[in-house]
Amino acid sequence: MRSTFYGLEVARSGLYTAQSELNITGHNVSNVDTVGYTRQRLDTAAKVVAKSVTQYALDNRFTTGQGSEALKVGQIRDLFLDKTYREENSQTSYWDTCETQFYSVEQIFNSVLEDKDSSASIYNALEDFGIALNNVSKNVSSKDIRTTLVEAGIQLTESFNYVYGKLAEQHSNINTNISTVVDQINDTAAYIAELNEQIFGYEMTGAQANDLRDKRNNALDELSGMVGIEYYEDLKGQMVVTLGGRELVGGAESNKIVVNPMGTDNKLDLLSNEPVIGRQYTVTWADMFGKPSILLKDQIKPEGGQLEAYFDMRDGDNEDNVGIPYVVEQLNELARKIAQEVNSIHASGYTLPFTLSDNLSGGENVMYHRMNADGTPAVNADGLFIMERGVQPLQAADGTWYYPSVQGVDFFASGNYADYSQVNARNFSLSDAVLDSTHFIAGSSEQVLSPDEKYDDVNQLMGNNSKINEIIDLFNRKDELGLPNNFASSLTTLVTSVATAEKHYINMNVAQTSRQDAVALQRQSVSGVSLDDEMTDMVRYTHAYNAAARILTAIDDELDTLINKMGTVGR
Repeated sequence: MRSTFYGLEVARSGLYTAQSELNITGHNVSNVDTVGYTRQRLDTAAKVVAKSVTQYALDNRFTTGQGSEALKVGQIRDLFLDKTYREENSQTSYWDTCETQFYSVEQIFNSVLEDKDSSASIYNALEDFGIALNNVSKNVSSKDIRTTLVEAGIQLTESFNYVYGKLAEQHSNINTNISTVVDQINDTAAYIAELNEQIFGYEMTGAQANDLRDKRNNALDELSGMVGIEYYEDLKGQMVVTLGGRELVGGAESNKIVVNPMGTDNKLDLLSNEPVIGRQYTVTWADMFGKPSILLKDQIKPEGGQLEAYFDMRDGDNEDNVGIPYVVEQLNELARKIAQEVNSIHASGYTLPFTLSDNLSGGENVMYHRMNADGTPAVNADGLFIMERGVQPLQAADGTWYYPSVQGVDFFASGNYADYSQVNARNFSLSDAVLDSTHFIAGSSEQVLSPDEKYDDVNQLMGNNSKINEIIDLFNRKDELGLPNNFASSLTTLVTSVATAEKHYINMNVAQTSRQDAVALQRQSVSGVSLDDEMTDMVRYTHAYNAAARILTAIDDELDTLINKMGTVGR
């Protein structure tokens, strides 16, 4: 027969199980506000029926189990929801980073168009330049009015220079952020490897390292926001994390990724068609010395997370991938358009003649176009304008030397050999000739005479305003539908495209955040601590504890009767 004290062990196991469940409930409640904490529960099972070794057959019809036993303290997690959340987190982080970085770009353009009081406003500069042109057309020979036009031109070019500089600064900051994120990825990977080692060592004892596992899961959440990853748990309970198909974390070891500071050309320099003055980071696996690997197979193209967003913002140069290079190129095109269209008219006009008393620097170093007989600039076999240096002075009858009225002078700088592909928002400026002397502003369609030359009409000493008016028409131009088709409308189109791109990033971020929040809510409903559920469990476990204690008391009374009272009747 079974031991007389068999029932005590059954009741004791129930008492122990209920007490353990109460302890776990208290642990859950105390961590209700702990970020990343996973609700725990005690996994229990019924002990098998006791067996006895005897030579007699037993009647098992009335045998019971041995009570309950605690198997382990487990976590309530859904691995599918975890994986889904991290995939969504990677995309949310991508769009959030894109929105944040492009917001800075939009703010630069807001100051350009909307803030009309801003000294850097291209909108204001275009308007002031148009007003200055109108004033020159009313008094084409006035040196003071011409000076105002030069000042307005300087303000216009410096506005472009300023916006380019702010965009280039943002571009450089993004490149620096790539290095920062790479460092964070390495730190997080090393932390996961350290937790792998701690978890493995702890669970060698047979216990479950739930709180350490929570820390590891939180680290995986953070890592998924930095870059897209794949991961799985091996048979030893250690997390293996891969990046681009290669192992980033394996067991207690982590591999490093590094930035190569000499990785690729700076795209803004390439857009400027100027010598490369800076290089941009690429990301690669580290070699055995911890340096950037030079092997092509070790190059990393990140997918998802902050890292991919920074690369897209830094390198995006088309409508499908709108980054800073795309915006800068649109700005470059506008500066190029202004320079080329204004110069095409200005170069066909005639400058004012002057003497050394008017301009001490003379005209020997002035670059200007060689002109054809029909008044158009001459080009060479490669299609480039032929430039000449120095206006040849003439001597009047009284012996005075003067510089005659000439064609071919540019108002805006046009690059080497008048190659407008070299003009961009960074180097957009007035020509050296116009900066040197306002006499080189060519507003007349007819050659202007010097007082030392013979003239039939005093107006020949002033010239007409035909070319100035043609330039003014560029600022007031409309298309066949009567809609604005000028520099201001082109600027508006540019700013609108920037606002549209930012709106796209905002919409995508909102949609993706909503999707992630839905998955996070599902995950929280499974793994998070609910005080209502814990209070319900606490009441249930308390009743179970009290009931087990009551059974112990009842069995104790039975044993007291059996031991101390049986056989005493009749004494």
